[in-house]
Amino acid sequence: VGRYGPYIIANEGAKKSEEIHASIPEHIAPADLANDDLDELIELAKRGPEPIGVDPKTGKNIYCLVGRYGPYVQLGEQVEGEDKPKRGSLPKHLTPQTITEEEALEILSLPRELGVHPDTQKPILANNGRFGPYVMHDGDFRSLKKDDDLHQIDLKRALEILSEEKKGRRGAKIVKEFEKYKKKKLAVYDGKYGLYIKHGTKNISIPEDLRKTELVEKWTNKEVEEIIKKA
Repeated sequence: VGRYGPYIIANEGAKKSEEIHASIPEHIAPADLANDDLDELIELAKRGPEPIGVDPKTGKNIYCLVGRYGPYVQLGEQVEGEDKPKRGSLPKHLTPQTITEEEALEILSLPRELGVHPDTQKPILANNGRFGPYVMHDGDFRSLKKDDDLHQIDLKRALEILSEEKKGRRGAKIVKEFEKYKKKKLAVYDGKYGLYIKHGTKNISIPEDLRKTELVEKWTNKEVEEIIKKA
């Protein structure tokens, strides 16, 4: 396991002295890798980045690569001292071996701006991420439903999804959202084991005597921050 997650090493060459490093996508458990999976990852690493097409707008090469979070497409090469090239995750139904230039361009066309929210006049975007396709408005992310098409969804449908009750991962329900604390999102969720605070990516237990919805709904930022400081 390295700085950017688990990886495999293969020794190549006549004397097996050449080391090939290949990242293992985070969604695959190393113990579940079959020989065919290992061979595929090693082969992709050996070949290095090979363009699968060219973007007609910029003239840059398009690559399909495999990283810590799985396969993705990239526009152009990474140049030291410059911003990272534009990237996009592959949907589950595509693989690095079968993706076409047209499909890669479709991924790189994301995010799509669907319009502005009538209440805030801020843009609503549709995009694909680590946990699948979603719509986003003013820092609020909502996953698309099974029958929604990322490349066809319109403003009306996005507004419907954004108006639904927000749920966290694994079905946790948001009880109350607060102003950001130390530049990180702050909210109280009701999950499988009851109420808890989520600060950024960290989950924090609520003292048992305070773990009541009617109390949480009256909390201010100050009260939540005090619990975080004591955690």
